[in-house]
Amino acid sequence: MTNKKRKLSVLIIEDNAEFAKLLQRMLKSEKNYTFETTLCSTVSSGMEELKKNEIDAILLDINLPDSNGIDTLKKVNSRSGNIPILVLTGSTNENLMNEGINLGVQDFLIKGEVGNKTLIRSIIIAIERYKVIKNRFISSQFDIDEKYFQKIIKNSADAMLVLDKKGYVLYSNEAADELFSKNNEDLKGKNFSYPYDSEAPSEIEIINNDGESLIFEMRNTEIELLGETVFITSFRDMTDRKMLENKLRDLSNSDDVTNLLNRRGFEFLANQHYKVALRSKSPFLIAIFDLDGLKNINDTHGHIEGTRSIIETSRILVKTFRNSDLLARWGGDEFIVLGINTTESFTSAILNRLEKNIDEFNQTKKLPESISLSVGFSYYDPENPQSLEQLIKEADERMYVNKKSKKKAQSIEKQLNYNFNNGNIASGI
Repeated sequence: MTNKKRKLSVLIIEDNAEFAKLLQRMLKSEKNYTFETTLCSTVSSGMEELKKNEIDAILLDINLPDSNGIDTLKKVNSRSGNIPILVLTGSTNENLMNEGINLGVQDFLIKGEVGNKTLIRSIIIAIERYKVIKNRFISSQFDIDEKYFQKIIKNSADAMLVLDKKGYVLYSNEAADELFSKNNEDLKGKNFSYPYDSEAPSEIEIINNDGESLIFEMRNTEIELLGETVFITSFRDMTDRKMLENKLRDLSNSDDVTNLLNRRGFEFLANQHYKVALRSKSPFLIAIFDLDGLKNINDTHGHIEGTRSIIETSRILVKTFRNSDLLARWGGDEFIVLGINTTESFTSAILNRLEKNIDEFNQTKKLPESISLSVGFSYYDPENPQSLEQLIKEADERMYVNKKSKKKAQSIEKQLNYNFNNGNIASGI
């Protein structure tokens, strides 16, 4: 079984393209480590790369098109945080080297003299030396005022991390060790992947070892510690509270009788979809349904049967429309649907499916009265957009026209039956 090679990311800031590629080839030849290299030819482009990616070491030529000499080193050092820097130079200028060492340079590599083994050994030693120095510094920081941190951080019920300004973990309390399933030593020196440089509270999702999704409120406080800027980041478990909020929101947006969306829930989601349709120029339809004769059902058979009729109607509509469509109880005996990406050409298919589902249900004789629905449609045309309110109003008006025509037809049928039963048809009355 082969050991997995450790990955190290090296930023090469060198304006000589041939020499930069030579350095890449040298690093690629290493068998025990995998070096991921990024090439930049100026200080400014190197600084942009530092902002975007996590870097383990920097190989720096101090004579570049946009900066020269010790100024180059000062610029990179001021922006690199605690990343070890190895200087690439063509000379052995002692003054430059002394200034570089004072600025924290880990090594000076003479161009033309550095070989594969020297280059790789220098980078690895610089990274490991930095880790040792950093860990000692961390320990000294927290040993200096241990009681303070014990009170504020160590014994906190909330998970807490202390991060340096580059986002590397300096310290973690027991609650954080448990949350991230690591101990303090494992977390030290790790880069924290969540945004930590804002004091505004934010919510983050963390998946625990059991695969559960947990919601935490993350808060950050910037402080100065022994002249260094650090961030104290706390995590408060909000999972139970969020579950309760979601449950309450679901209750406030759903209908108690049918478990469909209620009017409030539909208006919220429909308005969101309307904005999407407006941007994407997508069609949709609005359909409003009214359960015919609900008052008569309540008066004749009681409100329990009326409620059952409402529930069965909701089930028929759910069966008729797609899961992606928005379906709600609009109020009383009315239901509303927003059919996503649906044009007027789909109307016949929808009505045929609805009629089939109603007929199949009525044949079961589950209710004392057959279900009958009046319906009105309106359509959102991306080329001639109307407001959502206009579309709902239009569908509602068409539904009432449909209901009125059905009542008129029923009245004519009743009159014909009356005339026939009383012999009036024969006399022409």
